[in-house]
Amino acid sequence: MFHYKSIAHVDKLFAMSSPNITFIPNFYSQEESIEMFTKLSKCPFKQPIIKVWGKFYRPLRKSCSYGDVNLEYEYSGHFELALPWNRTMLKIKSDMEK
Repeated sequence: MFHYKSIAHVDKLFAMSSPNITFIPNFYSQEESIEMFTKLSKCPFKQPIIKVWGKFYRPLRKSCSYGDVNLEYEYSGHFELALPWNRTMLKIKSDMEK
């Protein structure tokens, strides 16, 4: 179960030298955030087999690739066709582009 927690030191999370990032507190309400998180946590995450230094491994982190139609990702010798954006992702994308 997801429990909402506030981010204590947001400035440290975005301490990158080049990206132009604007943090907007409460961009989504707590209820919207929890609803989106719940929906996104149901994405089909998996651990593909990747090749590193000639050996095959299953990475510890799970991943899930989404993107525009016919977009293909490559990661350590693993190719994966992106799944189409889901409604929640499209809402976030649209809201961010405004």
